[in-house]
Amino acid sequence: PRVGFHPDIAWNWTKFQSNITFFKFTDNLRKSPTLINIPLLTALTLGAALAHNEPSTSPMERVTLMIFHFNNRGGIDFKHNNYISNHLDGNLVIISKIFPVGLLGDWSYTIYNSGISGDFMRLTSIGGLGAINFLLASWTQIISDFFILNHRINRATRTVIVDEDTALISEIEQPQPSNNLKVYKDDLTVNFYLRILIFVAVLFLLYRCRRLKHIESNVNRIPYERVGCILPTHNTSVQEMLKKTATISTGLQAKIVWGESALALRNDDELDDLLENAYRITTAHKFYLGLTYTIPTGDNESYSIESGPGKLKVVNAEIETKSKKELHKLDVSGAICLDMDFPELLGQAAAADFVGIQHLQMSSVRAIENGYWILRCDGGGASGLIDPYGRVRHFEISSNEQVNIFAWEMPFTGEKIETYYSKYVEFTVWGALIFLGLAELLWYFSWKVAEEDMTSLSDASKEFLRKRQEWAEEKYDEIFDQEELNLRAKQSLI
Repeated sequence: PRVGFHPDIAWNWTKFQSNITFFKFTDNLRKSPTLINIPLLTALTLGAALAHNEPSTSPMERVTLMIFHFNNRGGIDFKHNNYISNHLDGNLVIISKIFPVGLLGDWSYTIYNSGISGDFMRLTSIGGLGAINFLLASWTQIISDFFILNHRINRATRTVIVDEDTALISEIEQPQPSNNLKVYKDDLTVNFYLRILIFVAVLFLLYRCRRLKHIESNVNRIPYERVGCILPTHNTSVQEMLKKTATISTGLQAKIVWGESALALRNDDELDDLLENAYRITTAHKFYLGLTYTIPTGDNESYSIESGPGKLKVVNAEIETKSKKELHKLDVSGAICLDMDFPELLGQAAAADFVGIQHLQMSSVRAIENGYWILRCDGGGASGLIDPYGRVRHFEISSNEQVNIFAWEMPFTGEKIETYYSKYVEFTVWGALIFLGLAELLWYFSWKVAEEDMTSLSDASKEFLRKRQEWAEEKYDEIFDQEELNLRAKQSLI
């Protein structure tokens, strides 16, 4: 007999059990915040990499990817989704679900869905969701270090006395040398994970300044184009769909997309008729049309997209110009909702100029990661336009009672905003980790081998920062005094 389990209940139980084991394990190995937590660091690095492929990175975690059933021998067999088996070893999927590493995949969407996004989520353009998850996990490590230090300081400054007669416990504060307290506080200031966050923050600020400069230098010479969605109702005819489509095409270069499975065709003859009419109307009104359909019989799944297991393929669509001597090439990638739960799918199609997808939150993160605009056309939910920074520029809810027509204007960029993630995927995270690890070893051995030189360098750096702070304070006082004089002068004139 087959026995089904709700995925949330099963996985939450295993995650809870693994959390207890993991923290007991690390607590036995790590007694001081100044030491690098090797087990946790290993989990973070693996989690940052797995977040790129692991299914829990999506809000659709409730989708059952594993099926349990009892065999005739009384054992339990595991079956996993065919897509996962093509990209990850089955054992790795199971381990990632019961190991704390698997938990990291949920963090980025927990933060994003709670409304805390903005610049923070734009880090995905550098390292994808792996970078977000790693930083969040590092921040929790800093918080735990703070509690450990606070406990050590409280324990060092208090003595607990047990009164055997009254069975009362009292605390007596004892004087503690200031040197020990200073050491405890220094433990937090030299925290390894805190240095990680500082390094990433500086890197992101420099990277964002570069992107903003690129946008500001091109904003005045970027033309606009019109994009739109046509979302049909049940039993909408081909003629009605084409007529509605032509109404939103304008003199601007237009790209119009139909909702998923917009038309139901019965045979190849109806398909040929649809393509012929679509070619005629797009040529007459001069716009691009992404049409969708379903055929109940046969092996056809979608036009211009090669179906089958493995990687998502991008097909080059060739459109004739007025002269009919040259071809204008437009890279187009098509995908449906579940495809977007796996970031590497869209990463393989990063060369596409335009991608139609169906999940708003997934669309926003995918747009940030790959640096392009996303037109979302959903016949049963939310449609809209998302810019390369993940901002939802336009948003509409479709109705199933009538044909929905949405049209917006967007800047027509000749090329995507290049991001490190679209080029190097999660290797940016691994590169940062390797760099930080080497820097940490260099820092450690420098203090061991040349403590006097490092002390001198540290004192010189502190003195430099102190002087710069004093200079900034003096400049601020001068500006404040000048503003005060100007205000008094204006008041005297009144």
